[in-house]
Amino acid sequence: MEPHGSLMKMRPFLFAAVAFWAGSASVSARLPNILLKPMFGTDENNGFINPVWFGEVPGKPGTFLVAEQGNGPYADSARVWALIPDQNGNYRKQKFLALKVRKNMMEMGLLGFAFHPDYVQNGKYYIDYIPPTRGRFDSEVVEERVADMSLLRDDGDRPRRILAIQKPKSNHNGGTMAFKDGYLYIGTGDGGEGFHGLRTLLGAMLRIDVDHPAHGLGYSIPPDNPFARNVPRGVRGEIWAYGFRNPWKWSFDPLNGDLWVADVGESTAEEVDRVEKGNNMGWPIMEGKGCFSYSPIKPPCDERGLTLPIIDLPRSQAQCIIGGYVYRGNPSSIFYGAYIFGDWQLQSIFAMKQIRGVWEVTQITSAPAEISSFGKDSQGNLYAVGHNNGVIYLLDHPGLTAPPSASR
Repeated sequence: MEPHGSLMKMRPFLFAAVAFWAGSASVSARLPNILLKPMFGTDENNGFINPVWFGEVPGKPGTFLVAEQGNGPYADSARVWALIPDQNGNYRKQKFLALKVRKNMMEMGLLGFAFHPDYVQNGKYYIDYIPPTRGRFDSEVVEERVADMSLLRDDGDRPRRILAIQKPKSNHNGGTMAFKDGYLYIGTGDGGEGFHGLRTLLGAMLRIDVDHPAHGLGYSIPPDNPFARNVPRGVRGEIWAYGFRNPWKWSFDPLNGDLWVADVGESTAEEVDRVEKGNNMGWPIMEGKGCFSYSPIKPPCDERGLTLPIIDLPRSQAQCIIGGYVYRGNPSSIFYGAYIFGDWQLQSIFAMKQIRGVWEVTQITSAPAEISSFGKDSQGNLYAVGHNNGVIYLLDHPGLTAPPSASR
């Protein structure tokens, strides 16, 4: 992320939708405006400091966790909070985890959180963060921890380190994690130096097996990873796809498992990728659908073997893309199948949907805060995370929210 902006007054916003397209064909329909309804963090007693992740606790519908990035440096300041409902629909805020992190720039601290697929049975969860090391080089660390599920907090036992990645600089760290098909996927940035390729874990989507460590590592490499076997020496078998700049937020489509990545751009474009096994997404050869160069004049480049994004947005329309989710709540909704995402810098939220073979991108609202992340619950409702004001918003529209009979 490369965030900027100022704190704005907290209230639901409704703006006229603005539509634009990834192509020249016209589109007959536009997606409607939505409201942002403040749900959590709306007063001093229950507010959050720089939240970067929000999600529902498996096996506990209506109970949520909020992960704060931390406001160090070198402080025990990154916290994860549990939001526990009572019978009257009120929420109690309880500390789940406190963590020492390094954060001397906006892209450090606690970056990612993921529940194990069997969390209800084993209580395992995973965090991605920058530990409080001192010096020019910083490591991105993935740890396995265990929760006391009866008390809804970390059990305090020593965590198990899964993976550490040496970083050349403090930015472009990625950090989002999620499980699919029993394996942990980890998105990593290029470390601020444009690193790419198959001999580094930077600028990649990793896929590892955390349940069966092997060869002295905290994990093993799934045998069906695209570069796990019969590859030149030095190629990293952990890689599922590569050629990313800063895949800060990404997610799987819960219907078909498609992997959607929003990759933050350098100077000309922001992009949305649909990523498949073994893809090279092009950075730093390309940015979006165009050849990349720091020169104002972009020389031709070799696009062979590269996977182009589904859409790329010029900097006039997006400046720091924040990935979200494919909406799979109400099948009869006009938003069903739309990819909902945002922009930190412009404080905008967009919906992208394919209509008659053309991808339509519509700005469905503007936000009163810098949006750092999106979340969802078990009913398919979507939430936006306000970073600088610490508020969690429900994306509020009859086509997006669960009916009253099914709500909490």
